[in-house]
Amino acid sequence: MISNRNTNQVLYLADSGVENALWALSNPTAPNAIPSLVTIPARYNSPLPHGSNATFIALGRGGFTVSVVRDPVNLQMVTVTSTGWLPNNTAALAAKKIVTTKLLTLANRFTPPTALNVNGALTVAGSAVVDSRNATCQTSGWQLGAFTTGATAIAAPATVYGSAQDQPAGSNRPTYDYQANQPPSAFTPMILTPDELLALKGRAQASGTYFRPPTGGPSHLMRRIHCRTVSSSWTRSAVVRSARPRTRRTWHQ
Repeated sequence: MISNRNTNQVLYLADSGVENALWALSNPTAPNAIPSLVTIPARYNSPLPHGSNATFIALGRGGFTVSVVRDPVNLQMVTVTSTGWLPNNTAALAAKKIVTTKLLTLANRFTPPTALNVNGALTVAGSAVVDSRNATCQTSGWQLGAFTTGATAIAAPATVYGSAQDQPAGSNRPTYDYQANQPPSAFTPMILTPDELLALKGRAQASGTYFRPPTGGPSHLMRRIHCRTVSSSWTRSAVVRSARPRTRRTWHQ
């Protein structure tokens, strides 16, 4: 018979395996860490589903087995599977598994073509200014002020500046300051995955830079990607500026 005490203990052991793996990912040069996702050490590479052939890590009255698997599409995402065991994985009285997804980093995730990227139509009005004249996100060419898959309307005195250094100074010019009616396929690389959005939201909430629609305003937020090195401002906008890795966990019997 499995007692509640044993059930709680194997859950804690499984969670210890997750924390061990997350530590190993964050400290690649430390002993017993994960120096590279290309070749994952046996300690973190137990075959799934975990069983008697998994690499058992003893801890207290029991221990855990853990697997770190890199996502084949999003190479900055890993899935950590950890199973807690009492007393071990060859003669288990109790076992519990935790599955966690972790976004490692958003560094170099994308190089947005503009300061303001909208998958749809855009209206810039009032005193809003979108300015990418000092942009450094692009390694070559110029940085646009705005990029949209729909129409772009700019109502004076609102201003959109691009960084077309080889062009005369100006603003609100198609091609040089903004590009409208672009193919949806050009926007696809900039669309964040659900896990990336969660990471961005968590970091923004933690730093106090997550803004919600005003009371009585629209029930949805237009998703935009903001190049942090570009100085830009606009009215009634939702901005998420930075990201902290977060995890999403599910528990299994």
